[in-house]
Amino acid sequence: MQNSLIHSQHRADEAERVVLSGVLEGGSAAVAKAEAEGLDASDFVLEAHRRIWGAICDLTDENRAVDVVAVVDRLRRNGYLDAIGGPARVSQLQALQGGAATVATHARTIVETAALRRCAQAGQAIVEDALRPMATAEAVRQRGRELLDSIHTGAQSHVVDPWVALDEVMQELERPDLSRGIPSGFDDLDRIVGGWKPGALVVVAARPAMGKTAFVTNCLTTAASRGHPAGLLSLEMPAAQ
Repeated sequence: MQNSLIHSQHRADEAERVVLSGVLEGGSAAVAKAEAEGLDASDFVLEAHRRIWGAICDLTDENRAVDVVAVVDRLRRNGYLDAIGGPARVSQLQALQGGAATVATHARTIVETAALRRCAQAGQAIVEDALRPMATAEAVRQRGRELLDSIHTGAQSHVVDPWVALDEVMQELERPDLSRGIPSGFDDLDRIVGGWKPGALVVVAARPAMGKTAFVTNCLTTAASRGHPAGLLSLEMPAAQ
């Protein structure tokens, strides 16, 4: 197991150098690719790489160019330049070259390796909890679930603050216009749901002969009349249609 972890960390170290090199080469566009994979500063194995990535993120947050000079200056201002090995450490990363094209791939490697590392740490913590003299199975299981659920595994693990989401919904509902999305053609319905939203799956369910097809056809006709692309496919259609 120990050998596996060492190999995993060595693989992550290589991926980290490629990502940082690619970002220094590709700039903000490369940063966006890495962040799209869920890459976070805490995912880096080496502290120096973590500090360099933090400086890069600071620059992109301020809409500043990402290059060696800017990164070195930000590290100096943050007080980490000497700790990471000085300007030469950043220059060495830039000298690797060719990493911009594979930033996303190596960012995924870093995120995955970090998640595995945290799983191993969580497993060790669970073992230690289970060996405590007063431990109970239920307490250890609960603790284990909490540890594993807290592990960051990439972009898909991003959690939206519910209060922020609620505030956005309330702002939408308070808008005076009936339809905040694509209008359905039924004003009362639009007041409630705010119109159809891009990417949404809407299920219309009712008993037979209640007017489902007529309702959907009306909604599509309204959308088309407002300039939105619309199409209707039904299993009730003959094959030729």
